[in-house]
Amino acid sequence: MRERWIGALCALLMLLGLAACGSRPEETPPTPEPDCIEIAPESPATPEPLPEPTPEPVKLPVEVQALPASLYDFLCRFDDGYTDRMGGREFDSANAVDVRANLLAQIVCAAPCVDFDAYPVQSPAFHWNDGSRDPMNWAEETGCYAEFNAEAVRWIAQKVFQLSESDYKALLERCFYAGAFYQGQNEAGEERFFLSVGSTYMPESLIHVESAMSDGRRYEIVYDYLLRPNQYLGSYEASLELKQGESGSYWSLARQTAYLPVEEAVDAPELFGLLTEPFVLSNGVDSWRTELRITEDGRFSGSYVDNDLSENGEDYDQAIYYADFEGRLVNPRRLNAYTYSAQLESLDYLDYTLDYIVEEDDGWRVLYRYADAVGLENCRTVYFYAPGAPVYKLPESFVGWYDCTQPLADTDLELPGWGMMNGEEGQGFAS
Repeated sequence: MRERWIGALCALLMLLGLAACGSRPEETPPTPEPDCIEIAPESPATPEPLPEPTPEPVKLPVEVQALPASLYDFLCRFDDGYTDRMGGREFDSANAVDVRANLLAQIVCAAPCVDFDAYPVQSPAFHWNDGSRDPMNWAEETGCYAEFNAEAVRWIAQKVFQLSESDYKALLERCFYAGAFYQGQNEAGEERFFLSVGSTYMPESLIHVESAMSDGRRYEIVYDYLLRPNQYLGSYEASLELKQGESGSYWSLARQTAYLPVEEAVDAPELFGLLTEPFVLSNGVDSWRTELRITEDGRFSGSYVDNDLSENGEDYDQAIYYADFEGRLVNPRRLNAYTYSAQLESLDYLDYTLDYIVEEDDGWRVLYRYADAVGLENCRTVYFYAPGAPVYKLPESFVGWYDCTQPLADTDLELPGWGMMNGEEGQGFAS
């Protein structure tokens, strides 16, 4: 009986153990701590659109004849004293200040514009034989010195010549120490500049524009500066604009640099086709003459004749020198905007004969003698100058010979037609 109770008790305990196991809740494993807190990225902000770049105004070529006359007036009265050399400020062509060509003198005396009243400038006062405000003794040298409004000078320096305040002050300082002017007050105590009349002298000048471009507002030009009638002083590039002031319009010079074209010689096979008219060399009085024509392939032919009435002998009354010739030019090259070159490959004289005498009907006896053509002696290189070439830039020898055949006036600044020069002897033919 006892064993039965023990067995039952054990069975009961086993049932109770199984019931306890079946009711135990499952354990959830702990969630690991994250190493860092992740933050969702913000949506990128939409960038503001950049403003559209303002397109540069298109500059187009301008016919030189169409340039405003006032532009010529401005540059004709403005010499090479003010030059922006290589981007740096140089105020005159000598050594930053020259008593006879300083920028200050140009500003106050010869700063030209369309309407001079556009400048807030008072007319200069001239003092004759008055040494009261003349410590430089200018009145003794020239009998006169001039007095200028200081604010007018500043306005013109900044508006017309585009000088910064620091450049303007540097200019005044250099001019002052060079003795180009002195600064003081007039009788009313107003600040003034005083200059010698001699330092404000401006020679008569002119400009010859080679090329021009404009965007409708600003002009970019290349020009030559000369003293009349044709003394060449230099070439310049300038950028200037016609602006409107309170009382009128005026020219403002933004930039001016010395013009030094860098040009390389290039083949110019078209050259010979441009030479459609004969070339002539003569002494201008029809006593002797060399004439030749050039074909498109560079071949040429011509003649020379010299009626020498001053020569006679025992058996003749007059001599005529003559020649017929032909040859060929090769290797045509363009050297710059108006200069070409070619090499003389061959030159042959035709029907060469010894001297002979012809007696005319009236008994006049003429000696015919073959001779080398004037203008072709020793020639190896030939230069050609295009119509419109600046006469004042061409070799003096060429211009002198050309002028004999086709006379040039002092006021002729451009070659009227083609010119040809013997590179070794310098004779100039006109076409």
